[in-house]
Amino acid sequence: MTGPVERFWEGADGMPPDAAPPDAVRDLLEELDDLEAGEALLAELAGPAPHDLGRNRDLRLEREVAIVAARTADPAEERRHARATRLQAALCHPAIPAVYGIVAAEDGRPARTGPVARGEPLLARAGSMRLRDLLSACVTVCDALAHAHARGVCHGSLSADCIRIGRFGEVRVTDWERVSDDASLVQDDIAAFGRALTDCLVGRDAPPALAAVAAHASAGGYPGIEGVRADLVAFLEGRVVGAYRVGPAAELSAWIKRHRTACGLVVAALLLAAAGAWWSVASARSDRVAVAAAERLAQDSLADLRRLGDTWQLARLLIAERGMWPAVPDRAPAMREWIARATELCNRRALHTARLAGLAPDAAPGSAVDWERGVLVELLERATRVDGLVAVVRRRHDLAVGLREATTGGAAGDAWRRARVDVQSLPHYSGLRLEAQLGLVPLWRDAASGLWLFAHTATGAPPRRDPASGRAVITPATGIVLALLPGGDARLGSRAVSPIAPRGAPYVDEGRRANEGPLHRVRLRPFFVSCFEVTQAQWKRLRMTDRSRTRGALHPVEYASHDDASEFCRRADLELPTEAQWEYACRAGSTNVYWFGDDAADLARHDNVSSAELPAPTESWRDGFAFTAPVGSYLPNRFGLFDLHGNVREWCRDGLGSYGATAGEGDGVRDSTADERALRGGSWVRPAREARSASRGAAKRSFHDTDTGLRVARALRQ
Repeated sequence: MTGPVERFWEGADGMPPDAAPPDAVRDLLEELDDLEAGEALLAELAGPAPHDLGRNRDLRLEREVAIVAARTADPAEERRHARATRLQAALCHPAIPAVYGIVAAEDGRPARTGPVARGEPLLARAGSMRLRDLLSACVTVCDALAHAHARGVCHGSLSADCIRIGRFGEVRVTDWERVSDDASLVQDDIAAFGRALTDCLVGRDAPPALAAVAAHASAGGYPGIEGVRADLVAFLEGRVVGAYRVGPAAELSAWIKRHRTACGLVVAALLLAAAGAWWSVASARSDRVAVAAAERLAQDSLADLRRLGDTWQLARLLIAERGMWPAVPDRAPAMREWIARATELCNRRALHTARLAGLAPDAAPGSAVDWERGVLVELLERATRVDGLVAVVRRRHDLAVGLREATTGGAAGDAWRRARVDVQSLPHYSGLRLEAQLGLVPLWRDAASGLWLFAHTATGAPPRRDPASGRAVITPATGIVLALLPGGDARLGSRAVSPIAPRGAPYVDEGRRANEGPLHRVRLRPFFVSCFEVTQAQWKRLRMTDRSRTRGALHPVEYASHDDASEFCRRADLELPTEAQWEYACRAGSTNVYWFGDDAADLARHDNVSSAELPAPTESWRDGFAFTAPVGSYLPNRFGLFDLHGNVREWCRDGLGSYGATAGEGDGVRDSTADERALRGGSWVRPAREARSASRGAAKRSFHDTDTGLRVARALRQ
């Protein structure tokens, strides 16, 4: 029977059991044969389940190793594990952990050993790193991925937490558990790297060129990881970044930045020469033609410098405008500065237009005149775009300046005082002392739910109250309507049918999936959540691009990715709900499969899911709409919230974390290093089983489809 020493030797080096190891190793193996019976080569020091990365000790060489085993003893899983091991072992790069060898876990499952991943995750370290050091580490990551891609291997699950920075700056790309030789995953690696770079730049004043690299990579705009590396190196060296700016103006601007001193000397020399010529000729007073020529030379030199400067500054203004959200008082000074600078630059368009008209129309390609024409065309195009944004930013500035008075002073202040008294008296709010919330205006207490409603002013006008039903009447001009949900213990998840949990019992769900358990409690603070899904009119009001297929101002926005939804929330000073907040809002105190009961056939009255109106329906009933319906077309739940089981699926803030992990106190957020984010609720195209209150789904942050939209939330600010 083959012993542990022989197995380890065979697995590590690929030699048959009867092959003689080198003399230098035989002595060590004979020494290990003296180990007491039953003593293994790998002594477990610490670590979670055997299939996870754990720290162990190689007794042969007296060193710590990491060990990862096949997740199960299933032959298919063992083959997958062996394939991943071979692919990783074929890579030889300083930033990619090596494979030391193959061993067997205690239950016989194959496992591989390698170096222990030391250091901190890049995302945790990024905040304390200099930008240049951070980008140098990212270049090393690109090198490692390029090395793997050149050998037909893809990482498959890259994130910022997979990149570790050691004590002395060494870079390691870890977690190659999903390594694959599927070339189609190259773009996934590039997009994942772009998102990791984006995450690391959060909280920094990232230069626009660098932000463009991260965005271009996240969107899959690079054909290979080498392109990302080239742009990062170009940024570090002060050259033109391909993802940001191209063309003669960009090349000249980058060249000037790299050679500031030389350019300064040349410009100074030109100005001095022009001034000297003008002075010498003017002093002579005898040659008026020469004086005029010197003056023209000086003026032309200054005009050329001004045109280059205007081109660069207009580009900066276009980028800065996208960052001037939300429209809150703190951002008003930056908006005023932007408006003043934009107005000054746009007022010079007539000079640039006249210069362009005066250039020879038949200039040879590549000539100085042709180059200047390109610069002027680009300058005027940017000036037109900036000029069109001046009125937009001015309205945003006025909204920001008047926001405090409009939402917390005057009549709004009186409304807040009335709401505070009423909220504090209501039992379900448990004596909550409600402070005025900047950007929100109290509406009324909903008669059916007993919850207070609030208007979000940045997304539109307050709704009108229907005198018959007491509900909010939504029009294309209406902004987001938020309900203040009380805090408390939320019970989340579902239970499978069993002898002790029969059908119809609380939280018992025949459609239950494994990721819906265990049933657990999460303590939530009071929070705001929108009564309706975000409409296309509200979406476009914040200058978001609408890709919805079913058009209608009151239809929910669709085809929105998680990145799109997060950007909308940033502009609106709102946020996406966590998974815990979403399910708590959906159930509204119910313990059934759906908030209204257990019978899926009742969905036709309550929500818009797959129905007989579809060309290829999965359900037999008719709900009145083949595609999306205007928000609020069906009955609300007990919290007064609409469309939770249908219309469009709704993004959540957090990833699809395990229910076995601890949820964050107050909002129930679950940490997740995965790129995927949770999607909750059913949709017009999905069957009833996916519309259940406990049903969980997820997709990559860049994913978008005809049934992906959003509902917004906001924490209570005290």
